[in-house]
Amino acid sequence: MDKEGAVVGQQGDMHEGLAADSSGEGASRFSSGKSPQWRLAREEAGVAFEEGEGEEDGARPSSGKVPFIAALPLWRKWSIIVIYFFIQLSAHFNTAVYSDGVQPISDHFHVSQQAARVGQAVFLVAYAIGAQIWSPWSEDKGRKMVIQLSLTLVNAMQILCALAPNFGALVVGRALGGLFTCSGSVSVGIVADVFGSREPYATALIIFGSVGGSALGPVVGPFVHAYLSWHWFFWLQLIFGAVVQLLHLVFVPETRHKIIAERYRKRFGPHSSEEKKKTRDMLAKAKDIAATTTRSLEMIAREPIVQCCSLLSGFSDALIFSFMGSFRLIYAQWGFEAPVTAAAFAPVWIGYFLCLASFVIPTERIKTLERTQPQVLTPESRLLWLLFTGPLLVIGLFGFAWTSFGPSHNPWIAPMIFTALVGIANLAIYIATIDYCVYSYGPYASSAASGNTFVRNILAGSAAMYTNPLYERLGYEWASSLLGFISIIVVLPMFLFYFKGFEVRKRSRFAREILEKGEVR
Repeated sequence: MDKEGAVVGQQGDMHEGLAADSSGEGASRFSSGKSPQWRLAREEAGVAFEEGEGEEDGARPSSGKVPFIAALPLWRKWSIIVIYFFIQLSAHFNTAVYSDGVQPISDHFHVSQQAARVGQAVFLVAYAIGAQIWSPWSEDKGRKMVIQLSLTLVNAMQILCALAPNFGALVVGRALGGLFTCSGSVSVGIVADVFGSREPYATALIIFGSVGGSALGPVVGPFVHAYLSWHWFFWLQLIFGAVVQLLHLVFVPETRHKIIAERYRKRFGPHSSEEKKKTRDMLAKAKDIAATTTRSLEMIAREPIVQCCSLLSGFSDALIFSFMGSFRLIYAQWGFEAPVTAAAFAPVWIGYFLCLASFVIPTERIKTLERTQPQVLTPESRLLWLLFTGPLLVIGLFGFAWTSFGPSHNPWIAPMIFTALVGIANLAIYIATIDYCVYSYGPYASSAASGNTFVRNILAGSAAMYTNPLYERLGYEWASSLLGFISIIVVLPMFLFYFKGFEVRKRSRFAREILEKGEVR
């Protein structure tokens, strides 16, 4: 789920630490004669060269600026984004595929099925907590090192779960696996690193990886349930994770501009031991991480925009995890059993692809306005698309509820049609709410997005626990109807923000600050 975390790259630090080297010893190191070593170091860091720049130019451009990842060819940038899409897909596949393993895990360890669901819930809750830590750490230590460390630890936890001697060990492995998962809180920040400014299609692809992974789990899970032992729920997660880790290790360079700058400074700049300064920097960075974490929680508690966007996005995400439980109950009326139950999630995927197709229209409209009439754009402009797609969540849930009576009332395809509407709304809500927070909060967008990620995973984890008891006690129609009534409550604030968002932002502690600076309208 994510999305996540460091949404806005700190463009101001692209050349941080290099300007100081434009004279003195640092400059002499960079500019003295021809320096193949400088070129080699840049290639090792994955940094592209500007056109016409070669050894004959000396070691460093006269401007004092080093071309960073943003100078890479377009195909290379997109290859990085696509690999991060698969990392997202893998991470969220891990959250979801466990659902189909509840029964065999319950049987093997002799625990109730409700107790077995703890393994899914604890992963999501731990993921929500870990995301608050990994994102600022990636800003400080670099994306590549943090992602590689995270993937290594998560893959190790899959081995622990697959070989767990008892249910307690499995739950511990799942909890640590969730805590070690960082892709959701780091991957969206990669877009700002790679493109130098926000690229809407790249961001949409990263977000699609989050929701797609959650929907891929219940497509693969029924086949594992039908044909393999419960251990394979974890071996498959390990295989998927190992493949994406290898792709990332081999093909993705460091993208964090500040880290690349520091790498050059350490290799070619003046070398002096400033231990006291390093200690002060470490303390300052620790305070920054703590401030980012507490700020995201403060924004959840005090900011209406963050509260409502996080609740809508979180509720929408939780629905996918509710479907994992409710689909098995509802489609059993038509005789669906594993692995045929995988087909129940096909409409969710259809909805996602329809959503991505429709996303082109508002995106191109906004791009045109940015070129021709930038003064008319406001953060609320990003919500227009959601006014049409958001209500599909309500329609889809009520339609799904009242076509769940079974074969005596309607064919199985009827609830699937309404499920596709929920799929459209699910992805649209995630993209639009992240967009709105980014443009409303500017430099505080990372904290707002972290809050969104936190709420999404907490609500998804709770859905893993309440879904089966809810449907068994209220009945299939009224359980889905209850979710439909809740969806009305969480969708309505988006209409309020679209028409009155400026007034809401004026009363916001964080959004008001960038309004007063004139950074947004």
